[in-house]
Amino acid sequence: MTARERDLIELELLRKRLFEEKEHDLLEKLSICQRELVLKCCTCGHKKVVAQVCKKRWCPCCARRLAAARAVELGFIVERMQWPLFVTLTMRHSSKVTPADVRKILRCFGKFRRRRIWTAKTLGGVASVELTSDAGNWHPHIHAVIDCEWLAIKAPQPRRRATHEEWEAACKAAAQELGAAWAKQIGQQTASVKIKRANPKTIAKEVLKYTVKAEDLIRYDGSAGDLIRSIEKTRTLLTFGVAHGKKTKDIRKESKAFAAEKKREFMEAKAHLDCCPAVEFVPEFLAENPRYHQRIQEHRRQDGHLRALAAARANQ
Repeated sequence: MTARERDLIELELLRKRLFEEKEHDLLEKLSICQRELVLKCCTCGHKKVVAQVCKKRWCPCCARRLAAARAVELGFIVERMQWPLFVTLTMRHSSKVTPADVRKILRCFGKFRRRRIWTAKTLGGVASVELTSDAGNWHPHIHAVIDCEWLAIKAPQPRRRATHEEWEAACKAAAQELGAAWAKQIGQQTASVKIKRANPKTIAKEVLKYTVKAEDLIRYDGSAGDLIRSIEKTRTLLTFGVAHGKKTKDIRKESKAFAAEKKREFMEAKAHLDCCPAVEFVPEFLAENPRYHQRIQEHRRQDGHLRALAAARANQ
């Protein structure tokens, strides 16, 4: 079974689950996903069939595509980190996860980033929330990639020429210090944390892969609709420090331009196999509507007029 076939099966199962829960508003958002749409070239009349998408983070078919797009954009930021460090912060397993658990771990992580162990050592980073299910137990946790050389205050950083045993002991002490601070923040006696040096070229895909697996959402014991709404209303992808806001404006523009160029090249190469070089596909019902063509021609005339004015002003 291919990945696409598995995604289509999970999509139908999720639709069935939402229908049983009478979540008609969420079901409507999935209604068009993967339905066929006939496109027609406005120049030569060639037709092709494509699958529509809903672009929802919790959709089995769209989640993979959205995660890949985010990984390309934020990968540009991660690749510019001097000391990329992969950190996983966990909470206690529970038999049932609720929207309150999602909000709690995000709230605790926001407060944790204001602690001295974080502010004194971390320049910035990217983080996401992930919910996984294993043997009936739910496991909410945070994945983060941060620009940090050594994430500890009490545990000293070893010398560069230290032996492997000294590095291993120092890293263990630093993990224990971080785990104790995180456990105190979330109100537990102990908490499991994982720290490792990251590969900046591949780690973005690990951090941004999904919020909750479709198969876990389908088998969820509680209301799947409530969990989906909590995911929709919650910002599960976070950026902070040097990876946030205006500090990364130029990097984000560069990554979006790179992604757009790659997509354009792919679409042109694919279209030229069986179509004319114009590559101007629109839905068939629009291509056969004369009013649509009139509006397109009007927009093109206006666009050409505005470009001519801009060129004239530039020459002055």
